[in-house]
Amino acid sequence: MAETSAAQPHHGDLFSSVISDIRTYAGDDPLLPWLRGIRRMKERLPPRVLEEKLPRLLQKCAEKFRSDRRYRKDLRYLRVWLQLWYQSLETLRVNT
Repeated sequence: MAETSAAQPHHGDLFSSVISDIRTYAGDDPLLPWLRGIRRMKERLPPRVLEEKLPRLLQKCAEKFRSDRRYRKDLRYLRVWLQLWYQSLETLRVNT
């Protein structure tokens, strides 16, 4: 338990950094900071924390760009939806 508490500030810093990068991005591809944030979370979070936090970020990303025509045929955006679907299946599997 102590290890989790000690690690939490680090996770909080990561989440804050990801959100800040998304909010302050000023380039031509607004999906890019979301994808970078997803990748950073996958690389840096332990599995239990990732399972808890990643679905929400994926959901927000999917919703954000749902009506953006630029991403309708973008494979990167499709991967976001596939990851969200997979996470949903994993949640169902664990809870049944």
